[in-house]
Amino acid sequence: MDSLISRIVATPDVFYKHLKFDEDELTNDEKVSILRNLIENNISLFLTRYGKYLSSDDCSLFNSSDDPFVEFLLKSLKDSRPRNTKNERYILK
Repeated sequence: MDSLISRIVATPDVFYKHLKFDEDELTNDEKVSILRNLIENNISLFLTRYGKYLSSDDCSLFNSSDDPFVEFLLKSLKDSRPRNTKNERYILK
């Protein structure tokens, strides 16, 4: 889980929360705290916001959820991943 959070925090231009005009940018510790809070309290919101940053291995971390919406999000994330094709004629360039 830590590697997933570190990878998201290291990615530029990721949304964490709306900042007011006079607020400073979030520190890495604040970003980590926001991500951990979402994972613990609202997995569906976490997957909605940050699913595009997950690898297929990361998706398996959330398989234990009983929430049907989380299951739907995980399935749609797995379906949207590019698949390896054996015939290179079909690879879009």
